[in-house]
Amino acid sequence: HRPTDPTRVSRPDFAQYWQQTWTTLQPFASNNTVVGVFLGDERLWSGASLINVSYVAQHVRSVWPHALIYINEAQDVFSCNFNRLNETVLAAGSCYPPEVDWLGVGFFLCVCLSV
Repeated sequence: HRPTDPTRVSRPDFAQYWQQTWTTLQPFASNNTVVGVFLGDERLWSGASLINVSYVAQHVRSVWPHALIYINEAQDVFSCNFNRLNETVLAAGSCYPPEVDWLGVGFFLCVCLSV
C-alpha cells in the first residue's frame, strides 16, 4: 500500500483541516442547519485502519460533542472481516469506534448469468 493513499489514512494535516472545516460549519451547527458529518464511504474496506477511523471520529467529537457522526462500510468488513486488500480489519475484541453514531453497511447482490 502507498502511505499517501487517501483511502488508507487521514490527511497528515487532519487536525488543522478539521479546524478550518469546523470554522465554516460552526454557524450552521449552532442553528441546527447541519447536525453532523459523514466520515466517508467504505474507509475500512479501502484499507484505512480502525485506529485511523477512531482518531478522526474522536477528534470530531472532541470539537463538536453533539454531532451526528456517520460512515458507510462494505459488507465484507463485517461479514468476513477483511478489506479489499484481503487484510483482517477487526482484531479479536475490537469494536467500531463508539464516537460513530450511525454505521451504514452496503449489501449488494450479484446475479451471474451464463450464456
